[in-house]
Amino acid sequence: MTNDAQNALRRIIEKYTKNVRFCLICNYLTGIIPAIQSRCMRFRFFPLAELPMKNRLMNIIQSENVQYDDDGLNSIIRASGGDMRKALNTLQTTYMSHGLITEDNVKLCTGYPSRKDISYMLDMLFNSDLKTCYNHFLKCTIFQGVTLSDIIKELFIELKTLSLPPVIMSRLIESMSNVEYNASTGAHNKIHISALVSCFYRARAELEQSC
Repeated sequence: MTNDAQNALRRIIEKYTKNVRFCLICNYLTGIIPAIQSRCMRFRFFPLAELPMKNRLMNIIQSENVQYDDDGLNSIIRASGGDMRKALNTLQTTYMSHGLITEDNVKLCTGYPSRKDISYMLDMLFNSDLKTCYNHFLKCTIFQGVTLSDIIKELFIELKTLSLPPVIMSRLIESMSNVEYNASTGAHNKIHISALVSCFYRARAELEQSC
């Protein structure tokens, strides 16, 4: 909702507060204007675990006779980040658009990177030159609609499976977190892509020195 729409909602809340209870659901509190926040009691809910999400999605898939594969279902769960509402929307959108739930179809609908994409990116970050990495990431974000924050989140998950020295790993994760935070606050996407690639390039240099 835009700020103007939220201000209109605030006036409605004030007008009918005696006989109506309003429940607002959001993923990010920063998206709600302070005037509404001050009039509400906050409840924070943890993301759902993968197993109950998968069970619920399977229940819907079987009830509606939806065609799917396991990679597609797991991709929906990963892309939702523990948000059941988002998972249901993704399931419905993918099925309505393609008639089949696969990892590639989920990626087309959500722009969320697949595990294959992330493995390729990670291999490139540790083995290719800086310009090649930058161009590939730029292509992914512009032409494939993949967001940098989703890439960083999945790179972090994949990164934990590698056997890097603890000091280098900790510095790399800290640098990635700074890039993700800065990307959420604005500035040009090309700058953040350059910063992310530079994080790994620096880690590679530290690895070579430690050998």
